[in-house]
Order: sequence, then structure tokens, then C-alpha cells
Amino acid sequence: MKNTMNAARTFQVALMLLMFLSALAFSLHSCGGPYHQEEVYWTGSPTGAGNSSTGGSNSSSGSISTLASGLRSPASIALYGDYVYWSDYYDHKVYRVSKTGGSVETICSAGIKYPLYICINEAYVYIAEADPTRPDQGVNAIKRIGVNGTGTVSALYSSLFFVGGIDVDLNNVYWTERSTIIGTVNQAAKNGNGSVINLVSGLKRPGALTVRNSNIYYVEGGSSTDGILSASDGSMRKIAAGGGSGLILATNLNYPSSVSASSLNVFFSEAGSFTGSTTLGSIRKTIINQAGSLSVLSGLNRVTDIFYDNSNYSIYFSESDGTSNATGYLKKVGTDGSSVTIIADSQSDPGEMETDDAYVYWIQANWSGSEGKIMKAGK
Repeated sequence: MKNTMNAARTFQVALMLLMFLSALAFSLHSCGGPYHQEEVYWTGSPTGAGNSSTGGSNSSSGSISTLASGLRSPASIALYGDYVYWSDYYDHKVYRVSKTGGSVETICSAGIKYPLYICINEAYVYIAEADPTRPDQGVNAIKRIGVNGTGTVSALYSSLFFVGGIDVDLNNVYWTERSTIIGTVNQAAKNGNGSVINLVSGLKRPGALTVRNSNIYYVEGGSSTDGILSASDGSMRKIAAGGGSGLILATNLNYPSSVSASSLNVFFSEAGSFTGSTTLGSIRKTIINQAGSLSVLSGLNRVTDIFYDNSNYSIYFSESDGTSNATGYLKKVGTDGSSVTIIADSQSDPGEMETDDAYVYWIQANWSGSEGKIMKAGK
């Protein structure tokens, strides 16, 4: 699993995916964001920012640290050992920085394109490519490289359509894949030896997924009209690793964007909208093997990512209005919807996150401003 828990995530990753799901040419619907075809140009290198207390304020967990700044388009984040790793979508690279700050290291600078998701398992960084310009041409791949950046990038599985989510367990790598003509969940050996097993097909724009106890939990974006996702048509689903009949856990969802799981529950978010501000964002949960869901928290702006932390039984989530106006939040809430706490406010496009024993780490994407950051705060 992505650092043993949740590979799913978000727009600025999972939600970005939803936006791409709804329109395979994103520039038709919005200016800015990772699928706008007029790329933002950026020069220089990412800067390690030490433990500077910048990038927003918070109300519960002490000072906020900026671990890296000056990032072009940070998309996905993962933790391994003493480091925070992230992919940069338009920079076509993977980086890391120490959890305590310092110089940014380049892990992968060649051999990948449009790395939308990463996850880490047994000393390898797994990379999911998602080229927005050629979704139906099978130009993407699942790749990997050592966590220290040694060796070359290995293409494990190639000729893929747009990859919408990825996770890894002890033996296999799992991913969702979609185009204008297909929607699938797939499984294959994580070392690249073997054939791809199609677990589910005929899906409507599958996206984020996570693996827990040999089960894959994934969101389905839903149908679309004229390239725009239909509201209340998304779903939350489950399939066993290796295949089977599967189970629909929840339906009639408004743009489902992210998923995380515990041993008892599956937690998932609804973005509520893929453009503009909304109050339809929510966090929901379902019993892990039972259809039907309950609300954890509703009336939210666009929820772009969630992450369940078993150490304090809390759900961390990012909330954004889809702009770079520093109006987003990183928050946490109890699994019963109690004790909502603001970890950081004044965030520009907060996205994916992960936690360790003491801290939460997240992406501040700031897509329009081309000034992305890697952030850290006490849990």
C-alpha cells in the first residue's frame, strides 16, 4: 500500500482526475489546473526550505513548516523512512526532501512523463503516468525506480490508457485505467513479471483506489453528458484482489474524489463540484464489507483528498475552492464527525497528504501561481 495505508488520492490529484474524467480536454472548462493545455512555465530548481514557519496558519498543532518551495506542479506525495517524496506533473520528475527539511534531491529526472500518482513499497517508488493530451492512445505506463534514485527507471507495464489511481501491496500493483472507451481496475505482479489481470471492466471513469486486507476499494466517477460528469452519478466500489463478483458500497455520489480505509470502515470523499466553490463536499463512510454509507461531515467546499490515521482515529482532509487564492484548508475530523480541527488555513490548492507518528505532510499545489510547496505540521 502507499506507505501501508492509502494510495488513493486526490485532486490536486484525485479531484484533478475527476476534472479530467469529466472532460478529456480540460481546457474546455477551466483556466489553470493540471489539465489546462497552456502550460505554466517555471525555471530554476525546487528549494529546500528547512523548517520555516510559512505557508498559512493553524489552530491546533503548533507551527507549520515549509519543507520545499518553488515547485512547478506537485501532484502526489508519499513517505518512506526519513523522507517525503513527491511527483511533479509538468516537470516530469520525482523529488524527495528530508522530513526535517534541507536540500531537495531529484530521484527521477528522465524516463517518465506526467507522473500523476506515486506510491512506495519495499524500497521502490512506483509511478503512474497520466498523459492528458492523448488519453485514448495507450501511451502511459506503470514504472518504478529505487527510493534513492539509483539505477534507471523500469517500465513495468506499458501501452496503458490514462491511469487514474495506483496502489501496491506485498505482491502486486493495482491501478485504475480509463479513456473515452474503457474503464477498468487492473492487477499485476509488482516486479513487472507476468501479465495484467483485468479485475473489473465496463466502468464509468474509475479513479482513486486503495488496497486493504486483500481488497481493492475504488471510486467510479460516473457517466457524463457532453464531456461533463453528471452529478449524483458516482459510486464507491470494492473488488477482491484476484477478482470476484465485487460489491457496490455507495451510489448517487457527487464527484467522488478520494478513498482511505481502516480495518473496519471505508472512508471516501465527495468533491461536490469539479469547478468553482460548492457546499456539496462531504466525507462519508461505510462498513468495509457492507453496502450503504453514513455521513461523517457535510456542507464542505471541494474535498480534494482524505487520509485515515489509525493512530488517533482521525480523518485528515484538504478542502479547496479550486483557486490559488490561499483560501483552502487542511483539517481533521473524528470518524464519527466530531472534533473538527483546522490544521492549516490560507492554503493555495491543498492536495494529497500523508501522516507519520507525529506529523502530517501535504502538498500545497498552487497550480495557477506556479509556486507549489511541500508542507508539514503536527498532527
